[in-house]
Amino acid sequence: MWESEDKSLQDSTNIILGENQLQKYGKFLFSYTSKLNQLEDTHFEYHDVRNSPVRIKLIYHDENMNAEDQKENILNLVNTDNVIYNKIIIIFTHLNKEINFIVNELKSKYYNLLLYYGEQDSNESIAPETQIGNILSQIQDLLNLVKYAYKIFNETLKQLNSIYYFQWNNKVVGDNNICLYDVFLSLSELLMSFATLDEIVANQALFNEHWNVYKQAVICQIQTNSLGLDMKKLKILHKMMNDIEKVLLSGNLFNNAMQTKFNELKTNHKLSTSILNYIKLNMIKFENKQLSDLTYHKCLHFVKVCMLYVFHINTYGMNDKKLFIKAWECFKKFTSVTIYCNIVWFPDVFFEQHVTINIANIIDKRNVNAIRSIRDSYILQAHENIFKEVNIYNIYILTWIIKFDQLIKKDISYMRMNEIKQIVNILHDGIILSGKIKRILINITNLYYTLNKPIVKNNVIFICKLAESLKLMEQSFEENFVHICKIFNKIISFQQYQCLSLLGNIKKNINTNKNVELLTSLVLVEKLLKGSCSHDKLLIIKHSFAFMNKILLKEDEFNNLNKCVSQLSLSYNLENIMADNCNLSFLYFHKNLINIYIRNNGCHNLNIRYISNIMNDVCDVNTKEKDVFLDEIHTHIIEPLCTSIETNLRLHSHLHLQVEKLTLDKVENNLNRIFLQNPELFLVLNEYLDIKYKIENYLDKTFYDLTTIALHNYKTYNEMRNIAKYKFELNVIENNLPSKTLDNGIDILFLIRNINSFINNYNYNINNQVFIENKSNNKFLNTITISHIANNIRIYGIGIINTLINYIYQYLCKKLNTLIKYLYNENIKSKLIKEIKFYRENKLKLGQKYPFDRAEKLLKALKSIQEDPDPTDAELGHLNYAERFRVVITQVGNAIGLIRMIRSGSLHYCANSVQFVPPQSPPTCSDAEEDEDPSLSANTRHCLDTFDTVLKKSIHNLHESTDYFKLIINVFKPLLANTSIKHAYIVIPALIYHYVQYIIKIKEKVNKIKTSNFAIGAQEILNFTDDGFILGLSYLIKIFNINALYNSLDFYASIGEKYKIHQDGAAGGAGSGGGKSVVVNNVDSLTQKTSQVYLNEFLLFYYNLNSVHVFFDQY
Repeated sequence: MWESEDKSLQDSTNIILGENQLQKYGKFLFSYTSKLNQLEDTHFEYHDVRNSPVRIKLIYHDENMNAEDQKENILNLVNTDNVIYNKIIIIFTHLNKEINFIVNELKSKYYNLLLYYGEQDSNESIAPETQIGNILSQIQDLLNLVKYAYKIFNETLKQLNSIYYFQWNNKVVGDNNICLYDVFLSLSELLMSFATLDEIVANQALFNEHWNVYKQAVICQIQTNSLGLDMKKLKILHKMMNDIEKVLLSGNLFNNAMQTKFNELKTNHKLSTSILNYIKLNMIKFENKQLSDLTYHKCLHFVKVCMLYVFHINTYGMNDKKLFIKAWECFKKFTSVTIYCNIVWFPDVFFEQHVTINIANIIDKRNVNAIRSIRDSYILQAHENIFKEVNIYNIYILTWIIKFDQLIKKDISYMRMNEIKQIVNILHDGIILSGKIKRILINITNLYYTLNKPIVKNNVIFICKLAESLKLMEQSFEENFVHICKIFNKIISFQQYQCLSLLGNIKKNINTNKNVELLTSLVLVEKLLKGSCSHDKLLIIKHSFAFMNKILLKEDEFNNLNKCVSQLSLSYNLENIMADNCNLSFLYFHKNLINIYIRNNGCHNLNIRYISNIMNDVCDVNTKEKDVFLDEIHTHIIEPLCTSIETNLRLHSHLHLQVEKLTLDKVENNLNRIFLQNPELFLVLNEYLDIKYKIENYLDKTFYDLTTIALHNYKTYNEMRNIAKYKFELNVIENNLPSKTLDNGIDILFLIRNINSFINNYNYNINNQVFIENKSNNKFLNTITISHIANNIRIYGIGIINTLINYIYQYLCKKLNTLIKYLYNENIKSKLIKEIKFYRENKLKLGQKYPFDRAEKLLKALKSIQEDPDPTDAELGHLNYAERFRVVITQVGNAIGLIRMIRSGSLHYCANSVQFVPPQSPPTCSDAEEDEDPSLSANTRHCLDTFDTVLKKSIHNLHESTDYFKLIINVFKPLLANTSIKHAYIVIPALIYHYVQYIIKIKEKVNKIKTSNFAIGAQEILNFTDDGFILGLSYLIKIFNINALYNSLDFYASIGEKYKIHQDGAAGGAGSGGGKSVVVNNVDSLTQKTSQVYLNEFLLFYYNLNSVHVFFDQY
């Protein structure tokens, strides 16, 4: 009785606890569901292309196993009562996993290492020894991996040899009924990896060249040891390099794999028959299919079968000539297959190189040559059919995307089994469709590339359009990947259910007493299909099929089961297969196709989102290509689009002038409105490209620049700005430029429009920073001062500075080009070189001082050069070369002086803007908190904060100003500071003397005007200052980098000695003038006076030049 009461109490307690736990679980589910719905509303349903979708990696593990048990996963999964069966399955599953690991390691790490060697080095001056040394450790790892691959390859062959020699007790599961086709497939994958490495090394001439250089350097160090390295380590390194050459660089990886076999393998006829049956079965499949029905991975499977066939022929000999003929007929269909990136595999060439038998005894020469002609005709056929195929596949892709979006976004809570089946079918159709497009793209491009055949421009466009369609498919897959992850477990469970249903029907027809081993395989497969799916389980299931006797099973039932498991494996690897099919990194070797496509499509028929995805695949290989592609987009997409929009706005704003309507329609039809009506940020290698912003920026700059030149057109540009806003939704900012200016001296816009005339008609004064007009018809001369510049900046805005500096830079480019042309003149250059030679030979005799007489003589030589007038130099062609040098240098100096005045004017403008701000230290946070009046409103506080921000920015602009001198020096100095114009320093003394003569001459004219009524012409240059020559000469000395050479002349010491001798001689003559006539004394006095004038002018020039040097010496 007590026991029954305790039992009922325990039952009631369990019920209460269970209800409590259910309530807690219900609350957890409700909370989890609400948070999940919140995430869906904020992210999943509203995809923004500016945000990359969340990347989820689908990795499956058995939920009942922890991390420690994962290492022994295979041992735990295969636990039948048949010990021999367990061992066989475990061994081949483990070997298959190792082969898969080796193949994936080669693809992910080492193929690209060798294939793209030398492509990613941004500095071409890197020594070959350094480049090889940077990757030597990786090459050593590759060597170790290849040796391990050979070991696994031999071990697999030994295990295969052993299982086919094994004496089975049960004849039902004998060696004749074992079909280890998946093991044969893994062996063929390893063989294809060896062949791929051989082809990559053979095509990488740069790597082989650098390797030989590095090896010679190592041998040299072993012989001489000039660097004092450890000889023992050097010898180890040399031995390792020999090993790498022998194994990796010899190009015999594939041949060595076939030679690493043992004698027992050749006599195992059962294994030979099984491999041959596998090859026959696949050849029949490929023979019955058209190339257009095959995906890229199916073509690779054909290559793997051919690799295995070569191995079989070299191991067992030619046992079936009919099969060889059938394979050769398949070669006519698969004339070329790209096995990796740009590595093209030709089956006929491969067999001729690697098969040990004489092919001519089996295949006649006509059939051998027929494949080459078929390969050429394939290119012609592709040229004719590419347009048709692109249109057909575009329709297929759009249809698939519509169906895929419709099915994948259904609510999984109410999804039926037939709907899941439809999703599975649409996903598999997507894999097949993307695989076919990948085959077309990679085969056509690489075949053209390998055979050096030209591609027609139209075909280039069609190829890129097909690549765009493939990227459109990938985009749809990525955008719906979250929905795929939601339903993926249902997809796997559904396919497992299909497999289990087929397996159950097979088990009903099996006699458990007679077919125990077969039933063991079926039970193991049934067990593995239950629960979670994993790569190990799929491998074990496929190897278990090898022990299912095809005689005891119905062929249809077994084929259906095998097909169902293959589809399950396809779904399991869905993400990886789709990513591989849509990966277009092989276009790196055909990147010119993308550039041609961009140039010929422009902004009209180009979908930049998908072409940017293609660029991302190419840039993943080499990031340097990003700048090239961005330049192409800017030049051939953005700039034409900007120009078209500007033209459209102009025509629209002038419709009232009866512009032809047809013209406007034609321009509007050329606009790609997708960029404007659907503005998006396009991601190109982690850099966003905003098309709309660039168009707005272009219109801002264009409207501003054109308005500054012609202020009376401001109304037109305001209309265009409004049209752009309402028609294209472009936000173009106001330039706030005035329509007129008053009382500001010469308008600064005059400088922009007529900078060449301004530089010629105005002289610069260094000390006062003023430009003075040198000739005028008026009574007064115009001047430009710092205050004029500041007032103009206040009116037009600070943006006028950059525009003016840009015009000055363009002007300097022209003048420097003219000056360099003079220096390169053969008549001038020969005289300068001759003068340099004289000075170097007599430098010590002259006391390291360039003589004044030589400068005077060189000046006369420059003036005496006679040449035919240069039509390209109409401005200065009538002057002698000494005058040309002086005028050009003065023009350069005036331009530099204008830059200095602009900077001073901008500082003056900033100072005026804060002149009424009292000088005080900025308030601290504590002071602001103490002085804050609680009675102030929020708007008042906001206005005060804005006022403080404006003051801080104005004060900051006053103390921080762009150093335009530094910019204008750095832009020219790297280009001009070379040895080809170093001879320019020798002409400086002659030009200084010429300038002094010129400045004295114009000053004498000014003095004559003061003392007498001296008449001058209206257009004659008359001024008391011309410091532009001094500033220009100092600037040229800096950018030509001849300061040291110029100082070595010590010309001013020669000047002092020259005029000291003249003065002493004149003074001596005047002192002993008792016996001289008055005329002679007057001549001596005049000579002394003239010498003093010239000496004073030279000293003034010397002081000014040294002062100007201060501007440039700091840079």
